[in-house]
Amino acid sequence: MIFGLTTRQKEILKAIINIYVKMAEPVGSRSLAKYFLSNLSSATIRNEMAELEESGLLKQPHISAGRIPSDSGYRLFVDQLMEKLSLTEEEKNTIIEYQSEGAGNLDIILIQSAKILAMLSNCIAMVQSPQKQDNVIKHIQLVPINSREVMVFIITNKSIAYNYIVRLKQNIYEESLNLLVNYLNEKLIGIPLESIMFTLNNPIEREMQRYIDFIRELATSLRDFSNFESKIYLSGRSNVLKEPEFKDHENICSLINFCEQESTINELLTDVFLNKDHIPEDDIAIYIGSENIYPQLYNCSMVVSSYFIGDKAIGMLGVVGPTRMQYAKITATVQTVAMHLSQTLTELYG
Repeated sequence: MIFGLTTRQKEILKAIINIYVKMAEPVGSRSLAKYFLSNLSSATIRNEMAELEESGLLKQPHISAGRIPSDSGYRLFVDQLMEKLSLTEEEKNTIIEYQSEGAGNLDIILIQSAKILAMLSNCIAMVQSPQKQDNVIKHIQLVPINSREVMVFIITNKSIAYNYIVRLKQNIYEESLNLLVNYLNEKLIGIPLESIMFTLNNPIEREMQRYIDFIRELATSLRDFSNFESKIYLSGRSNVLKEPEFKDHENICSLINFCEQESTINELLTDVFLNKDHIPEDDIAIYIGSENIYPQLYNCSMVVSSYFIGDKAIGMLGVVGPTRMQYAKITATVQTVAMHLSQTLTELYG
């Protein structure tokens, strides 16, 4: 939808959005004229507000109330009127401090990223573990935990290390593990994760027959691993409880129910990840209200970004909050957390 707004109308729309984001109350023409646009009369502002409402950029929740932005109004603001912000050095240092607590552990780094993202945005933060699409096995290592448990480490072409415990029905010894490591690397290097089961179920060479039970157990375990969805790390659910939009029991129940559906969130982020042509050059995507594909998010906005190892995008992170959010601050927060997470993972795995 194209809106041919005058400079004055843009100024009024921007003022209304900035006020409404802070106050959470409909904005009237008198308040605008008295406190924010003193160069304009309340009658002039009222006429312009009526035109903005007719264009679908504002709406009036009650007949006697002022106006509030519509989803279209927020969209125009984000695309054309929003000023770019940068986080303070203190906020950037806090992000680095949180992520450094992971000490090289991928799960902890992602958990900490979700925590700091929620804290700085006052929204619900979500961080997706690295996608397994297009992951090809680069190296496998077996490390014994005890005589019947083996830790399997898998390094992929995206430089991500996965680990998985295989529990055995019989004892296995170090010399056997060395032989198996060589065999598995010969068989599986260059194979997509999802093809592990098929490859290991192919006829096994004669010298490996005595390890057939182990290989079958490994294949079954890795099948479950390779089919497992990316994890979703959530933080900040309680942040939305203090927002007036979610005082309504139905709204908050709908959002909390959505947050409990990890597979749905993963599907949503994966869809954004796989359709990256929808993401602008600054690698940030903003979905406002009814632009979201799930009805539970129609009262929310979602701001998401990819994170990388080197120049390879490997997963998504972002926040969900009310449409009445501080878009400039939250966009800067999501971008900065994603940037520092990418730097951390590139140093570890790049």
